[in-house]
Amino acid sequence: MKICIINSLFYPDQRGGVEEQVQNIAKTLAKEHEVTVICTNTRRNNRGIPFITEKIGQITVYRLNAYNLSTFNDLPKHGVFLRLLWHFIDLFNWPQYQRIKNILVSINPDLVWAHNLMGTGILATHSYQKYHYWQTIHDVQLFDPSGTIYSSESNFFYSLIRAIYARLVKTLIAQPEQVISPSQWLADFYLAKKYFTKSTIRVLANPIDLPMTVNHRKNTEATRERQLLFLGQMERHKGIFFLLQELKEIKTEFKFHLTVVGSGSQVKSFKKQIQQESFCSYYPWPPTNDQVYNYLSATDLLIFPSQCLENCPLVLQWALQLSTPILASRIGGVVELLEHDQNLFTVNDSRDFQNKLQAVLQGNDITIKKDFLSTPDYCQLLLAGKS
Repeated sequence: MKICIINSLFYPDQRGGVEEQVQNIAKTLAKEHEVTVICTNTRRNNRGIPFITEKIGQITVYRLNAYNLSTFNDLPKHGVFLRLLWHFIDLFNWPQYQRIKNILVSINPDLVWAHNLMGTGILATHSYQKYHYWQTIHDVQLFDPSGTIYSSESNFFYSLIRAIYARLVKTLIAQPEQVISPSQWLADFYLAKKYFTKSTIRVLANPIDLPMTVNHRKNTEATRERQLLFLGQMERHKGIFFLLQELKEIKTEFKFHLTVVGSGSQVKSFKKQIQQESFCSYYPWPPTNDQVYNYLSATDLLIFPSQCLENCPLVLQWALQLSTPILASRIGGVVELLEHDQNLFTVNDSRDFQNKLQAVLQGNDITIKKDFLSTPDYCQLLLAGKS
């Protein structure tokens, strides 16, 4: 079976969990199928040509140049106006549409499985409809060009721009045969806004390829230093500075150490703020799967203080599969994953956060265990009946 996977980025380029999931899916499918990946090109020395082709293992990868104001990967480096203009160009990117259409004609896939569409263009989805077309949605980027919606917003101008953008996306995007959503929350979000009205919606959590369980130390001594962990993007909307401020307020009352593992635009600022703080240490992202396993198995509590609407965060799935205790913002699809109030706090609510955190520091066990499909099982389930 010929399968073409489309995503904004592909290995070795990575921003977060989506790229890791797409890479794992491609590698898994390539063991039994002919797999092609179409993504954007981030390499500056190749910008004079339409695309480059390379082989990664058994996977053929087409990396397309931007035909826009910048590459997708460089977009966060630019100002708000240029980013907005980039996104509107991306909606109607005719050169990308033509090149993707020609590539698909040349490989003639049985299935086109798209993930994040930024950089490959919304218009290009019409070239997918000649084949079986699946669309996995990972966030709200088809509604908001930034892919980020804060829990509370009052910017009228940006709300107007977003409404125009969302209307254009709904008009331009092709209707997939099947839409795969990692959470019911995200599926309901798009359905409520009249997206994918002619598609079959399937809710299936992201696959996880970490070990099924781990034996955590069950030491409840009140005097022991508690190990806290933040694992993810170093951005303000991920709540990292909220977390740092809250921990500063109780650093003399409890024994704990915060390990921060991440990457993003706020790394430099964060490292400057913790220079004089002995309770916190920082390590760069991305860790390997073994390192993720080690971080999560060594911690007493994973803290996920996001201040924006989240879908089905991969880091929370990792922790749930490894039975790592979690304290997270009560927001979006996070509530669907965790369910229990003791694991959730109100976004930006200092009192609620402190009450929940201090209960854990005092020995309260808030462990939840959930298992998820491995990537091979995930692919087998979705492809059943397609071969």
